[in-house]
Amino acid sequence: MTIEIVTQAPAPGSAEWAQRISASKVPIILGLVPQWKTPAELWLEMSGINQPEKLDGDHLEWGHHAEDSLVTWWKFKNPGWQTGQGEIAYTNTDLPFPNIATLDRRARRGRKFHIIECKTTVDAKTWDSEEYLPPHVHAQVITQMGISGIRTASVVSQLGSTVPKIFDVEWDQEIWDGIVEQCAAFYETLGNAEPPMPDQDLIDALIEARETITLDGEYEIDADNMHLVELRSLDEEIARLQEDRAETAELLKALAPGKAITLDGKKITKKNTGRFSTKRVPDEARHLLQDKEVQKHALDQTAFKKKYPDIYAAATGNDTITIIDLAK
Repeated sequence: MTIEIVTQAPAPGSAEWAQRISASKVPIILGLVPQWKTPAELWLEMSGINQPEKLDGDHLEWGHHAEDSLVTWWKFKNPGWQTGQGEIAYTNTDLPFPNIATLDRRARRGRKFHIIECKTTVDAKTWDSEEYLPPHVHAQVITQMGISGIRTASVVSQLGSTVPKIFDVEWDQEIWDGIVEQCAAFYETLGNAEPPMPDQDLIDALIEARETITLDGEYEIDADNMHLVELRSLDEEIARLQEDRAETAELLKALAPGKAITLDGKKITKKNTGRFSTKRVPDEARHLLQDKEVQKHALDQTAFKKKYPDIYAAATGNDTITIIDLAK
């Protein structure tokens, strides 16, 4: 995979921009926002037949300036992350069509990156619901993740003057594969044939996904989710290996009971001194635990051992030998 940061992104509306499939064009290609633009209208623009409509206005400028406040809100809710001062664009040269994904912000914590996509609108109808992430926004963010290689993302939305809401988006390889296939087919038809109809299975997957992308980082998954299945398998394998390791370690210790075992002159065992427990004190001697000379706020084990060494020894567990982790 060849992912590059675009240092000089083409200006929206330019001829170079028109030839690229951007993350924001993907919902249009999929026919998810006909109220804004249809796949046919975008096809005419990208084929060079029609000129794209010039977008301007205070509402667009406000959306751009509002990003700072929405990013600040996300950082308030996710302490420990840092963000750059502005947008950052990526392209993935391995995809079968020219592409670009512009991230409103790229957050960073250590070596981890996270996408922040900011959305503002005065009309909640474009979202259908304030509680769910719309399919067209989901498709856009999955595309940003696919092109940039950053597999975690959040959408910070502000509908009207409400407090911003944060939707965490999880990576979905199947949806991304469907988007790539649809975009490649769309690009191949430019200037020659009618654009292909969006794949209904992909549209259904995006619509169904809205029920699982909820607020405050909750994400409901199915029992057959491939990552969950793999994680459960790994946990079961780890548990089995831990049992096998414990049995094998006991066999190894049995070669020299109570003794240190060495490998090339280096000890691979360590001695764990037995621990004193008041529960092991014989019943006939338990009254000695109340001796004022061995009591402070709690039992003074050192004083008890000094005054009653035989009882202390009887209440002390046996030394144990453990095999060190050879993988460390």
